[in-house]
Amino acid sequence: MAAAVSDILRMTFSLLLLMLLTFCMKSIKLEAQAGLLASDEAAALLEIATQVGKMDWNNKVDPCSNETSWVTPTSSQRPMFDNKVVCNCSFPGGVCHIVAMYISSLNSP
Repeated sequence: MAAAVSDILRMTFSLLLLMLLTFCMKSIKLEAQAGLLASDEAAALLEIATQVGKMDWNNKVDPCSNETSWVTPTSSQRPMFDNKVVCNCSFPGGVCHIVAMYISSLNSP
């Protein structure tokens, strides 16, 4: 009888531990999701893009969403051509902030 109770307690403890680990893993996954750029920074970014003639950025997509229209990959044919926005999304409340912006090419003044 004591062995059966011990087995039940061990199984209950294992189940509770598994549930706790599952809950913690889901919490970590939620924290890792990308946030959105603060609206005032998005407006400023679009104003800067307009002023410098940057027309290929998709202003309907959040620049911190890793959408490819916000990053122009460098290549061997255009090694000095680098256009991208770098975001930091580790702020509370799902808010991202721009930490770097690169707009350059051989044709830039």
